[in-house]
Amino acid sequence: MCIPSKPNKYGLKMQCLADAKTHYVYNTYLYCGKNADGLTLTEEKKQPIPLQTCLRLYQTILSSNRNITIDNWFTKDFTIANYVPKKNKSVLLVSSMHDGNSMDESTNKPEIILQYNSTKAGVNAVDQMYSVYSSSRRTRRWPMPILYRLLDISALNAYIIQQSHERASKMTRMTFLKGLTKSLCEPYMKERCYNQRLPAQLRTNIATALQIRLPTPSEPGESQKLDRNKRKRCSFCKPVKRAKTVHLCICMTCAKLFAVPTCL
Repeated sequence: MCIPSKPNKYGLKMQCLADAKTHYVYNTYLYCGKNADGLTLTEEKKQPIPLQTCLRLYQTILSSNRNITIDNWFTKDFTIANYVPKKNKSVLLVSSMHDGNSMDESTNKPEIILQYNSTKAGVNAVDQMYSVYSSSRRTRRWPMPILYRLLDISALNAYIIQQSHERASKMTRMTFLKGLTKSLCEPYMKERCYNQRLPAQLRTNIATALQIRLPTPSEPGESQKLDRNKRKRCSFCKPVKRAKTVHLCICMTCAKLFAVPTCL
């Protein structure tokens, strides 16, 4: 869909519920349009689309004594406040939380204005944090952007939870994402590093990145023992130059055959 007021005008729209202070994402879902938005809803299906969105998003914080700040897309019977900060400039706000025209003495502004200004940038701040460190890549398959955004949401929530811990060491988001990426990839990389069917150079690169040593065989097996009467191929020569020769040795690190002296 197209939203001209956003930096990225075209794309998939995801409705999001985020904390205004910590920017933790509580709930989100993909908005599929007016006709398809109520397919998974039951009692709320006949309600207006903005109300359906609220009913779907706030389920995770229901009965938690929290206040939700929304924009003008969501409408209902609210308390209306008219604030004129400058001449010929009028600001209209609606609220179901405030009663009357209560003013703040220090700033001489209505409490509705202060409440809205302090909580209005929750989702926009989340979008800005996504754009700084994003896993999104160019693709022509529409499910992939959804997967990339879910990865970004999970990584951001993990960082917020880690930083909210009292004994957690303060670190930048980049450092946290690097450590998170390494911890997620390390088990898979170790599994590939010990796979004897992979190229030796690839296994060596993985071992160097993980700072580990490749498994060293205690003694070559019967199938690995070098037969001087048979010609075999070197495991390290390029495929175009991999010729058979009898001048081979067995590497004690990876148990591969290499030519002497070209591959020493």
